[in-house]
Amino acid sequence: MKIRNGFVSNSSSSSFVVIFDKKPESVEELQSILYGKSTRVMGYDDRSFSTIELSKMIFNDITNVDNIINPNDESSIEKVSDEFDNLFWLYDGGYDDFPDFFEPDKMSLEELSKLNKDRYSDLTWEVKEELINRLAKVETERFFEKFNDKFIVLVNYSDNDGSMGCQLEHGDTFRNLNYIRISHH
Repeated sequence: MKIRNGFVSNSSSSSFVVIFDKKPESVEELQSILYGKSTRVMGYDDRSFSTIELSKMIFNDITNVDNIINPNDESSIEKVSDEFDNLFWLYDGGYDDFPDFFEPDKMSLEELSKLNKDRYSDLTWEVKEELINRLAKVETERFFEKFNDKFIVLVNYSDNDGSMGCQLEHGDTFRNLNYIRISHH
């Protein structure tokens, strides 16, 4: 059994790779894309949030040049590959862990699932890391081939960002878009 001494936090964060058909030009356009005509949403903790306020926060994030993913930029490719690497480290064996449009190689996933069953072997960790790095690289290339003509952003939300950040992390905010959520719990 592991025992943690010192400060322990229950905070969490998640990254989202979000695919838009085109870059939203205004907060109101983004609000319409994400929430339709709804002006308020209920949070998972029964708090009510203004969709325009949530949209302002997201619009600020998606227009930040550091969050825009360019399929022709090596730095952007590396950011997405690193996030996919994190996604595969947390893979627990269910094919339904991924959105429909994201279809990683099933043979590699089965191999990864087998390695997860023997997680205490040093050799297993090395083999797993190699497999995950390879899988993340291949899936990043496939991702950019599929969505190279779209507006793509990589944003992060956390419980540490207050109630709105918590809502954006856990509230299924991007359900009307293609997106991949990478948990950093």
